[in-house]
Amino acid sequence: NEQELEHFFRTLSKPLPITFRIRNDAAKLKWEEVRASFPDLGVHELPFSQESYQLSVGREEIKDPYYRVLKDWLSKNTQCGNITRQETVSMIPVALLGIKQHHRVLDLCASPGSKTTQALDLLYDDALKKGKLVPKGFVVANDLNARRAYVLANRCARLGRRASSSLVSCHNAEKFPNVEAPLKREKKSAEGSPFSSGLFDRIICDVPCSGDGTIRKDLKVKKVWQPGFGLALHKLQLRIAMRGIALLRVGGYMTYSTCSFNPIENEAVVAELLKRFPGCIEIEHPGDSLLGIKWRPGIDTWVVTNELGESLSDWSQSSVTHPTMWPP
Repeated sequence: NEQELEHFFRTLSKPLPITFRIRNDAAKLKWEEVRASFPDLGVHELPFSQESYQLSVGREEIKDPYYRVLKDWLSKNTQCGNITRQETVSMIPVALLGIKQHHRVLDLCASPGSKTTQALDLLYDDALKKGKLVPKGFVVANDLNARRAYVLANRCARLGRRASSSLVSCHNAEKFPNVEAPLKREKKSAEGSPFSSGLFDRIICDVPCSGDGTIRKDLKVKKVWQPGFGLALHKLQLRIAMRGIALLRVGGYMTYSTCSFNPIENEAVVAELLKRFPGCIEIEHPGDSLLGIKWRPGIDTWVVTNELGESLSDWSQSSVTHPTMWPP
């Protein structure tokens, strides 16, 4: 409705709040001291992610000399790996997966690595709860770009010993290999399929996107955005998500996410996955995984436009559209 839309645009004009995860007890104790120094600082503890906090100030506000102690604490502890700076919305896809210490986890498009480090922390936190120092599972973090993969490896290294349960790869996510697949496909037998089973228990599929959902972080996005961005990425996003499904074990979970509001990049991709894998996959209700977060089911109707924002009724009306972009 109009009131909700107005509130939506007002929110987009506000600075993105600083959010972080505390990774050890020493940093937690020091955080309590720093927090007490700023009684007027709004602090919201995220209920769906352990020791995660959202502050009432953004990146520009914290440059004020008044917040120097807080700014220095955030900077120093981020560099040494005691805390991880990560947006609230970035934590959600991993929190939904319910990662346990024995899980094999794949982050298909991982850089800069906030979700990868979150997954590693969840592996180790669950292992410690079970009296184990090292988890049985692991995290494979992949990125197509070599420079971004280097950034990813550097970020994992900040985790210290926990980085030993991770592997960073530089590969095309659309063709990410299943290393347990047989070199030669066998004929289908009475016992089952000729295809190999999936390799991973949990998959983070945070695909490349138009990024219009990052306006609060980067105002330049609003100035350069146009409808053609999402149209150009839709087929790539679908191919990556399909590869994720192929790599997923039966009974496993995959979260598909973008930094976009565009249904062409979100609901259209998920709808096509359900269409192409009938009876093999289903959308899971989040249950209590998102305590404290306002959410709603995805939409099932939307308008497809061309690069100029003109509504289309059929994919043949534009050279950049595809049948999978339309509502099911």
